[in-house]
Amino acid sequence: MNNEKLIRVGLKAYEEGRYWDAHEAWEEVWRDSDGEPRRFVQALIQLTAALIHAERSEWGGVTRLIQRARANLRGMEGNFWGMDVAQTRRALDRLEAHVQRLRRGEIQRFMWRLRPILGALPVGPEKRRFRRSELDGGPARRGRGAYLTPG
Repeated sequence: MNNEKLIRVGLKAYEEGRYWDAHEAWEEVWRDSDGEPRRFVQALIQLTAALIHAERSEWGGVTRLIQRARANLRGMEGNFWGMDVAQTRRALDRLEAHVQRLRRGEIQRFMWRLRPILGALPVGPEKRRFRRSELDGGPARRGRGAYLTPG
């Protein structure tokens, strides 16, 4: 599978909350890349690993991986595979601040809606459905309406 296709496979898995699958797809791209594209993909891999740690409430691991991802994005500008690097950096900053509040005990729940949005994936004529996670402070909802996390 070529790198462009693997990036898209990883993005789809990420959007669906399948962080391990995204991590695996992007790792193949990472092996074949160099320079800034390699660092960008490594940041994506670290982000997915951070979210896997978040699923386990391992906040120290989440923090370390976010910091590593941000370090890989330092000094980069523009877009890679349709993803805005500056926007991704800002999203990582917000996510890290949120996790720090969790670690200090200021808040009790991880807000999955703060997960960085990486890029616009083409969507067919059907609308993308999202669900409100119980972790976001409300009962999970199915059916119509605005939803906060992929479901």
